Amino acid sequence: MEMYIHIAVFIGIAAFVVLYHYKRRAEKKMGTDIDALVEADDWRGVCRILRRQLLIWGGMFVLLTAHLVLRIIEGEQYYTAVAVMLFIAWRVVKLAKLYRISLDNAKVIEEQQEPVYHEPLCKETCEMVEAIIEDCRFTYVDKKATAEELQDLWRKAQERGRREGFCPVLLEMSDPLMDSLMGSISGETKADFIEWRQQMKGKPIADGKAFLAKRLEDEHQSVVQDYGEAHWHETVVGTDLHYDATNGFYFNTDTIMLVEVPVKNPWEIFLYIPVGGWNECPEAEYHMAVAKYWYETYGATVAYISCDAIGYTVPQPVTGDTMKLAEEQFAYCPDAVYQGYDNLATLAATMKDSTVWHLWWD
Repeated sequence: MEMYIHIAVFIGIAAFVVLYHYKRRAEKKMGTDIDALVEADDWRGVCRILRRQLLIWGGMFVLLTAHLVLRIIEGEQYYTAVAVMLFIAWRVVKLAKLYRISLDNAKVIEEQQEPVYHEPLCKETCEMVEAIIEDCRFTYVDKKATAEELQDLWRKAQERGRREGFCPVLLEMSDPLMDSLMGSISGETKADFIEWRQQMKGKPIADGKAFLAKRLEDEHQSVVQDYGEAHWHETVVGTDLHYDATNGFYFNTDTIMLVEVPVKNPWEIFLYIPVGGWNECPEAEYHMAVAKYWYETYGATVAYISCDAIGYTVPQPVTGDTMKLAEEQFAYCPDAVYQGYDNLATLAATMKDSTVWHLWWD
């Protein structure tokens, strides 16, 4: 019997040591995350971390209180439980104070970040877009920010999003944006938008690879029918013209919003920002299908969206034979060739050095 007691004590001590070290590591990581958020003036992010801690410690306090009441009712010794409960109560009070301070700081920062609308942008358009794209956090970017600063802002938001559960995208504000959003869902009201999103969530995502293959074949047949097979090989496929690679974000206006979309997967951004559905620009559900396929195949992530353009970024340029990727981009956005790189061979060559894919529909 004594041996079993020693074993139980040893197991208890070992478990305590393991939990203690786990707790120290978790608290160290939490402290690092909070320091990074404070440095970035992201007090809402700090609030989210503290709120989780409050729920954990608050739950422990409730359970221990119930345990203490039972011990008192049964007439058992309860002094140790009281000591532990007081410690947890002190921790909850401390977290509550820090949460209140962080929430106050967040409100101050947000009050200082009043949106600045730049001509010829319509203020009403910005307000309508924010109202339609609900449940997202919007941050107006300094209009003096350079392309490099915008990329850095997006990358930091992406790292933060992995911890906090959102996917960031830079949204270029313009008057036609509202038309692109509502045109993609064939609706005119916020209720139409919400209904469309619920329908999309209930549908399986289309096969992006098959969608691109069908578009490429249709474009090929159209060119051959109008101009002949030789024109396809000589003009559409062509030879490398040695254009520069693309490694920077591209915007037409200086009114940019960083949108934190509450989704786990980057292709689901189009559930909240459903651009497209006009001319050769695919409808939002096919943007989502292509974005999923490219993410899984190349690691490509949607980084910025405007009324007529979408920018993807990849961790590093695609290696090997990039003609397949060029054909997919051409199928997705014919103007990438017709009004961009002039032919598939040039587009394929630039992909070997490009980390940004800028797709623009005329």
